[in-house]
Amino acid sequence: MCELCREGYKAPSEVPNLVELKRKAEKLVGDNCTPSEQHPLAKKPKVYRKDRIFLRRVPLTATFTKIKKSLGEDKVKRLVWLVDKESGAFYGSCIVLLSTESDLKQILDRSSSQGGIKVDKKRIKVAE
Repeated sequence: MCELCREGYKAPSEVPNLVELKRKAEKLVGDNCTPSEQHPLAKKPKVYRKDRIFLRRVPLTATFTKIKKSLGEDKVKRLVWLVDKESGAFYGSCIVLLSTESDLKQILDRSSSQGGIKVDKKRIKVAE
């Protein structure tokens, strides 16, 4: 005999409706939960920063000075290379912190123009 049988446990005769139970629980909690308590896969609103851009398809031979030259010497404040967590290898993307919002607009306009922005003779993709 198992321990549950010894204690007098009896299995339910009907299968519980889990969807209904979940909906009831959501109604009880309602809007009182904070964003950290929400479901981890719930969509979060996009946050646009006025001083940062995302560069992708950056050549593996690119350096901070090459990117700074192609975007503008005085426009770039800082650069964050995005690397793989396990290997630590750079995979062609970075985030650039710019000096002003007008610099952001100028760079976005240049990237959408005919020639685009090039680093080591390769056109890179720019996004907000």
